[in-house]
Amino acid sequence: VSYEYNKTNQKRSIEYIDLNNILKKKLNFSEMQIKEFYNNNKDDYKISFKSIKFLELNPKVLTGKNEFNDLFFKKIDEIDDLIVEGENLDSISKNLNIESIKQITLNESGKDKSFKKIDIFPSELITNVFNIKESDPLILIENSDKYFLIELVNTEEFLKDLNDVDFKKTVILNLKSKVRRNYITDIIKKINNNEFGKKDFDEISKENNVKIEKILLKNINDNDILKKDLVYQIYLYPQNRVVVATDIGLAENYLVYIKKVNNSSIDNKNKEFKKYSDLSRSKLKNDLYKTYETYLRKKYKIDINYSALDNVKNYF
Repeated sequence: VSYEYNKTNQKRSIEYIDLNNILKKKLNFSEMQIKEFYNNNKDDYKISFKSIKFLELNPKVLTGKNEFNDLFFKKIDEIDDLIVEGENLDSISKNLNIESIKQITLNESGKDKSFKKIDIFPSELITNVFNIKESDPLILIENSDKYFLIELVNTEEFLKDLNDVDFKKTVILNLKSKVRRNYITDIIKKINNNEFGKKDFDEISKENNVKIEKILLKNINDNDILKKDLVYQIYLYPQNRVVVATDIGLAENYLVYIKKVNNSSIDNKNKEFKKYSDLSRSKLKNDLYKTYETYLRKKYKIDINYSALDNVKNYF
């Protein structure tokens, strides 16, 4: 109980440096740097377009009636058989006497080459289109009480133009993200290898002319200055440790020195004792279950029926 209480309520005196103030100076790029980054990452800036032909199959088209009857599903089964036999969309269309084949070219956002939204094809089927293999170019798929017969015609790839102002902004954002990530990762790596301590912490401040802030965290939920998830990270480490606290998107990044940890204690007369007693009991139970689960996994081999699993996947 005391352990759980202290983990949440201990006070921490910390010093921190806002790494974003250092990164600002590193995130101004020349045209040459932007172009070099673009050229080295061209594969990331290719956009694929799929040209397809498709038929919308509903009861009216296949049977002349508006109801899903036995004849309709019999026709669907016949189409399925023709696909297995290797027939293409044109031959199936002639076989069924249907002439309403449509052809479109679209990207993964459902837009044409002019980047206009395509409205004649269901957006929820775009993923299916981009999963079609050239070796099996014709598929039959159900969607909202309709069936679609879709045939892949060809695939084209285009490289986005760096002269496009909006696209160039995207490239610059990606470059900034890479520089930011590499800089922070390098510091974390040095910390983990015991190559970065308080002396290095102070030197970074001097070299970059960035102020060291000093605050007292009253508990793990103290988010008056730093976000709660950043405070949680700081509470994972012991006294006299330098750590990097950062959010998942690397928008906020702090280099933190944990100067002093003041432990807190609780006795059974404290009004919060029951709360922490319940919490510690719950965690002990979870630890026991996890230990037993680990024991079972080591003792028994689990076989997975992948065929059954694939059938379930295909169903969804």
